Amino acid sequence: PHSILVEGASDKILLQKALILKGKTQIGITNGHGSNVDTLASKLNDVDISVLVVVDDDASGKAYKTKIVRIGGSYSANNVFTIRDLVGGVVAEGTIEDTLGKNYVESKFKELYRGHYFEAECDIALDETTSFVGQMKAYLHRNTRSDADKFIEDVKNKLANEFAPTKGSFGTNFPLLESLADEIIKKL
Repeated sequence: PHSILVEGASDKILLQKALILKGKTQIGITNGHGSNVDTLASKLNDVDISVLVVVDDDASGKAYKTKIVRIGGSYSANNVFTIRDLVGGVVAEGTIEDTLGKNYVESKFKELYRGHYFEAECDIALDETTSFVGQMKAYLHRNTRSDADKFIEDVKNKLANEFAPTKGSFGTNFPLLESLADEIIKKL
């Protein structure tokens, strides 16, 4: 395959930026809208388009992986992976946001939280041993934020859109994302 299928828009943006930093500018990335990634994979299979599929390691990502491998055709355990299949250092249940490191994710969450909820303080402290998205959702629920799912989508978009490391700082500051990009390149 010369193209990649990922779950959502923020996944696509982050992987595109990571691959460009690795000098790979000609790799096509298509994204579903989360819950339709398996349907999109099926449609690509129907028209004989072979892609590398990369999904999150959370419950829904693992379910998509299973469904996509079951489609058969061009899909198998050789081209359908969770991010943790590719990079063992990603936490269990991890999403692409977990490849961005605690400092970056925490700072962007705090910026958005203070602006969105008009709060002076946001005392979230992420722990790198469990999924950042799960921790952010728990923080929002503890602080009785009813729009947690929409807010998490906004955080994901902010993380992706504002991600701009230099080639020199990429591997140092984002080693898990760099490893993910390297593993994807090997599979293509």
